[in-house]
Amino acid sequence: MVGEIASRVLRHTVPDLECGLLVPSDGGMAGYSAYQDYGGHLCFLDGPGGVAAAVADRQAIDVGGGEFLDAVEASRRFAVWLPSTGSLNSYDVFISCVPPAPSV
Repeated sequence: MVGEIASRVLRHTVPDLECGLLVPSDGGMAGYSAYQDYGGHLCFLDGPGGVAAAVADRQAIDVGGGEFLDAVEASRRFAVWLPSTGSLNSYDVFISCVPPAPSV
């Protein structure tokens, strides 16, 4: 409910507000807690100059600390964050359902 109220207020007061997602430059693979302070570099995942755009355009990207990744390495490192480029590309929504385990 609070999120819904905040969304309405922001849409009304700042209609051109854009949000971006920052991810750890290691791709988040170290398993950091959402509440733990991350001491490394962060990089934008989406938007202009973000990892997703660099991978889509097959360009190198600076992920912080003077480390540059080519598009292939960036797509590997940030794979869990990037849109699928496989056979699921033709779907707008994919829903997976696992049947309940039989009761014993």
